[in-house]
Amino acid sequence: MKNKTSIYLLIKRLSPQISIKKRRILFALLILTIFSSIVDAISIGAVLPFLSAITNPEKLINSPTFSKYIIYFKINNSNDLVKIMTIGIVSVTLLSAAFRWIVIYFQTLISNNITSELSIKGYERTLYQPYSVHIALNSSNIITGINKVNSILNNFITPSITLITALFTITSICIGLLYLEPLLTFVIFTSLFCIYYLIIRVTKNSLIKFGQRRNNEASKLTKAIQEGLGGIRDVLLDGTQPLYCEIYSKSDKPIKTANTYIQLIGLTPGIIVQALAIILIVTLSFFLNKNSIGFVNSLPILVVIALGIQRMVPAFQGVYSSWSVIKSGVPTINEALNLLEQPLPKYSQEHSIQKMDFLNTITLKNISFKYSTNTPFVFNNLNLSINKGSKVGFMGATGSGKSTLIDIIMALLNPSEGTLEVDDKIINDSNFRSWQRNLAHVPQSIYLTDSSVAENIAFGVPRDKIDWNRLHNVASQAKILETIEAMPQKFETKIGERGIRLSGGQRQRIGIARALYKNANVIIFDEATSALDNNTENEVMEAIDSLGKDITVLIVAHRLTTLRNCDTVFELLKDNLIEHNNFKP
Repeated sequence: MKNKTSIYLLIKRLSPQISIKKRRILFALLILTIFSSIVDAISIGAVLPFLSAITNPEKLINSPTFSKYIIYFKINNSNDLVKIMTIGIVSVTLLSAAFRWIVIYFQTLISNNITSELSIKGYERTLYQPYSVHIALNSSNIITGINKVNSILNNFITPSITLITALFTITSICIGLLYLEPLLTFVIFTSLFCIYYLIIRVTKNSLIKFGQRRNNEASKLTKAIQEGLGGIRDVLLDGTQPLYCEIYSKSDKPIKTANTYIQLIGLTPGIIVQALAIILIVTLSFFLNKNSIGFVNSLPILVVIALGIQRMVPAFQGVYSSWSVIKSGVPTINEALNLLEQPLPKYSQEHSIQKMDFLNTITLKNISFKYSTNTPFVFNNLNLSINKGSKVGFMGATGSGKSTLIDIIMALLNPSEGTLEVDDKIINDSNFRSWQRNLAHVPQSIYLTDSSVAENIAFGVPRDKIDWNRLHNVASQAKILETIEAMPQKFETKIGERGIRLSGGQRQRIGIARALYKNANVIIFDEATSALDNNTENEVMEAIDSLGKDITVLIVAHRLTTLRNCDTVFELLKDNLIEHNNFKP
C-alpha cells in the first residue's frame, strides 16, 4: 500500500481499529480540551481588567461594561476593586491550570490505553494469519511490524491530540485578543501563521525522506539482533562479533541520524518564532514609549497581548512539531495500519471448536502444490491413503517435498490442486480447525519456554487449569516420567530458555508428552530424531512405538532405520510417489 500523507486519511484508517468505547472517551476528551482552551483564554483576558484596576481604577468603575458588576459586588472604592480583581484572576488562573492538568492526565491515560488495545490487536491478527503468510515473511519483519503498532502512540495518537489541543488554544486566544485589539492581533496571528506555513512547505519532503529512512532501517536492525543472538554459539566460536556489530551499526546510525534531523526540524521554528515574538513586543513598547501618556494607557493591553503571544507561540510550535512527528512517521504508521487491517479468520471468534471425528482414513486425492505462481510444483498429482492407528513413514531426498506434504495433511497449507479428505469429508476453510484438533506435531527442534516441565508439557494451557494426573500419565507414556521425578523440583523444575537444561532426547520426549497431553489422534514426527545419536534415537523410538493402537503416527525421516517399524512408507521421488509395505531398511 502506498504511503498516504493526509492526516485525515490516517485517522479514517485508524478509527475503525479503536473500540467504540475508546472513541467516545476521545470525544469527551475533545469537549474537555475545548473547555480548557476557553478557560485558558479567559485567564489571559482577565489580566486586562486587573491591570486597569491598578493603573486607572476610576475608568474601570465608570465603565458601562463593569459598572453593573461593581454594583452587584458592592464595591465602594478602588482598594476593594483591586482586592476582588486579584482574587478573581488568581481563581481563574488556578482553574485554567487545573483544567490543563486534567486534560494532560486523560490525554496520557487514553493514549496509552488505545495503544495497548492496538498492540494486542496487531499481535492477535498476526498470530491468526495462515501458515502460508508466516513462511513468506521474515520473522524480524513480523516483530518490527508489531513494534510499529506500539509506535502509533508516539508517532500519531499523542501528536494528534497535542495538535488538536494547540489549535483550540490558538483559536480561543485569538478570539479573545481580536475582541480587545483586532488589528494588532490580526497582524500577530497572520505573521505566525505565515512563518509556520512557509516552514511546513520547506520541510515537508525532508520529513518524509527521513521518516522513510528510519522505517526502512528498523527491520534491518531487528534482523541484526535476531541473527547475532540467535546464532550466539557460532558467533562466540567463530569470533564474528565485529561482523554483527558492523551490521547493527549500519542500521542503527541511519536511524539515529534521521531522528536527529526530524527533531531538529521540529524544534527550530519554535526558537525562531520565540525570538521574533520578543522582538515584536519590544518594538511595540518602544513606539508606545514615545508618548508617555499613550504608553501608560496602552500598558494593560500590551501586557495582555504579550501574555497571549507567550501562550500562542508554544501552541503554534505544538501544532508544527506534532505535524512534523506525524509527517515523518507516516511510513511507520501505514505499516502499522497494514498490520492492524489484516483479516481475522471466522474461527477466531469461536471460543470452543469441536474436534472432527476421525474413524477410518486420511486421503490425499490428486494433490499438487506450489508455493507461488512463479515457482515450480513441489509435487504433482499425488494420491495416498493413511489408515487410522497405522504407523506411516515418509522418506525422500532433501527438497522432495516431505515436510510440505505433512503441512498439507496438517491443513497448514492448502493444496494448489486436489483435496485432503478425512473419512471422505473434504477439509476446507470451514472445518480445517476441527481437523487440526486431532493433530500434534513433534519437530526436530522442540519449542520449549523458560518455564517449568509441567507448563512445557501442557503447552498453551493456563497453569491453574493443568490436569496433573493426566500430566503424569502422558509423561509415563513418553518414557520421561522417571527423568522428571529425579529432577530437584520434579514437574516444577525450570528447564531454561529453549530447554537448555535438558538433553536432546529429553527434549524430544517432552515433545511426545506434549502431543499426548493434547489428546491427539494423529501425531506427526517431522525429522524428530535426526539430530540425536543412535542410542538416544532408539530410546525415543521406543517411546513412539509404545504409543497406543488408536494413535496414528506419521514419521518424516532421513534415516531409514527410523522407519523400520512403520506399517507403510511413502517414498517421494521427483515425479512419483512409491508406496512400500512391510518396509525393511
